[in-house]
Amino acid sequence: MNKKHISKFPVGTLVKYKRGYEPKQYITYGIVIGHTKLNVKVLLAETFLGSSTVVTSPGQLDSVQRLHQKPKVQRP
Repeated sequence: MNKKHISKFPVGTLVKYKRGYEPKQYITYGIVIGHTKLNVKVLLAETFLGSSTVVTSPGQLDSVQRLHQKPKVQRP
């Protein structure tokens, strides 16, 4: 069982969901709302085939911003 996607995409993470393949790739945004054993459940910002949620593989997602992410500050 591969659960690396749970740490990479925790619940509440803003993600880009890539639908289709090149050259007609369409990108929409969503928020991670849950996990299965191998996939990630995402609530999309717009409807996709009549549904606003999708269960997809982590390969189709890119993390945009994590919930409660600490800012990186350079220290002298």
